Amino acid sequence: MARLSALVLLAALLVAVAANRSSFRGKCPINLGKTPFDPRKMAGEWFIQAGTPLFGEQLSRCARFTVRPRLEGHELFYDIQYNALSPRDGQPYALESKSQAYNPHRGALSLGVWRRAGTAEYSEPFGQSVVATDYKTFAVFLACRPVYDASTRTFQRALAAQVWGRSASMDDDARRALADLLSSYDVAREDIKMADQDNCSYAY
Repeated sequence: MARLSALVLLAALLVAVAANRSSFRGKCPINLGKTPFDPRKMAGEWFIQAGTPLFGEQLSRCARFTVRPRLEGHELFYDIQYNALSPRDGQPYALESKSQAYNPHRGALSLGVWRRAGTAEYSEPFGQSVVATDYKTFAVFLACRPVYDASTRTFQRALAAQVWGRSASMDDDARRALADLLSSYDVAREDIKMADQDNCSYAY
């Protein structure tokens, strides 16, 4: 209960701050990532509890990430596997990500690329960050890159903003509080959808 109350209070404070920086709406959120941050504690499975849809207006069902941090010399890398059921046809699909921390001592911030599993072509690089986590129950994740719209001559963004949980289920109040916190990073609250983790076999 104390943890939940703290989350609700933090979310309220961040939403108030966000109200005063609306000029950044449509651009990638400005954040410093979680500090201090232990990348080793991020390893393992995470289940999407809420977030902005990758395809259309629905979140993929039964979506989960497997995070594998690794240190090579003085550089910190992440291998991330994403598995889900498509909201379009219910079929399993997978994405793979390779990312590198900007600074191994601030491992919450990284630059990453994504591709459909089994394909060769990666996406343009995304700036990625873990903005909040307790490692044991939740994490708040952002991935964003600028996109130039030649027809309007404006810069927009490609954004994935998500609440992760260590288990497939999460208390509804905690999930809403974390979604509110996520909205403080220039993410419209109405764009954040609650994820469906019911009746998932995770066999894909």
